[in-house]
Amino acid sequence: MIQQDKAHAKTIDEMLTAISREHEFFKSLDGNLKYAEQYDSSYYLRYQMLRL
Repeated sequence: MIQQDKAHAKTIDEMLTAISREHEFFKSLDGNLKYAEQYDSSYYLRYQMLRL
C-alpha cells in the first residue's frame, strides 16, 4: 500500500506523506530505523525523494 501511495502521488505533499508513512512503518518493524542515531527524519525524506 505504501509503495502504491508513492507511485500514485501527484504532488510533493502526497509524496512526502507516503514517504513519512513508509519511514514510520519500518521504524515500527525493528524499533529503530537503520542510521537513526546518525541522521534525522528530514535526511531520510530527502534520501527517499532522490531515489524516485
